[in-house]
Amino acid sequence: MIGSYVMVRNWLAEVLRVPFDPHPPLGSEGSLKVFRSGWNYYRLRVGFWVLRQIGLVVGFVVVMALAHKLLSNVPPVHLKIHLWVFRWVQDVSYIWLLGVAKTVAAILALIQAPISWAAIRLEYEFRCYLVTDRSLRIREGLATIREITLSFANVQQISVEQGPIQRLLGLSDVVVTSAGGGSAPSKGSHGSGARGDSNHVARFRDVENAEEIRGLVIARLRSLKDAGLGDSDDRHPGMVSLGIEGDLGSARLAAAQKVLAECRSLRLVLFNDRPVSQSGK
Repeated sequence: MIGSYVMVRNWLAEVLRVPFDPHPPLGSEGSLKVFRSGWNYYRLRVGFWVLRQIGLVVGFVVVMALAHKLLSNVPPVHLKIHLWVFRWVQDVSYIWLLGVAKTVAAILALIQAPISWAAIRLEYEFRCYLVTDRSLRIREGLATIREITLSFANVQQISVEQGPIQRLLGLSDVVVTSAGGGSAPSKGSHGSGARGDSNHVARFRDVENAEEIRGLVIARLRSLKDAGLGDSDDRHPGMVSLGIEGDLGSARLAAAQKVLAECRSLRLVLFNDRPVSQSGK
């Protein structure tokens, strides 16, 4: 069964023209780190899938029972069935038609069950998070592929979010916001509807090692700053909260105070605004 699943997965990746592992973002060789959503996230999706299948079976049984009760006393109906060269009139009972409908519905249910499960598994396996020493890339989706690439030179904020279900399963989201991203509205990881993340927000969804990812991104940001890459004048105030520009801010403050003192001395010289000495000279 595992071999059949791998064959279906590879075939689907070829049809959708999606590589199983996306191309790494910009970065030096050997710096690539690959992360994926936690296994508990997949278990949760499978749990919801099992509940849906149970709901379909219960609904089907209830509908069939009600239909059988309502149609059990209905007389047969005459149907004209046309074949290639002849036709005949046949008495057909509604109970017989109900049996045919029941068989067709059961076949469709047996077909959709493995397909829907495979879609959940493939969506989980195709979700991938890549981090290098210069940037990060997030690839999500199955039928519609969504990729986000952010450069560490523009990163403004890093945060860790965790909902109640995620807390129960030991999962978290790591949200990386770049310059211009602002605060995008978001929903829980398992809610329906469109997400509010913009192209300036990268979200590592439902990961088990959120603190490891956050620490890695911060370390890469510090390495990028120490290497002198990027324009230091374009740094954002949010970087201070990450502990990246604390020393630089102190140096700027000292330089500004020195310039202010020089300006005051120059003003006294230009406008002869010297203070009178205590000797009266």
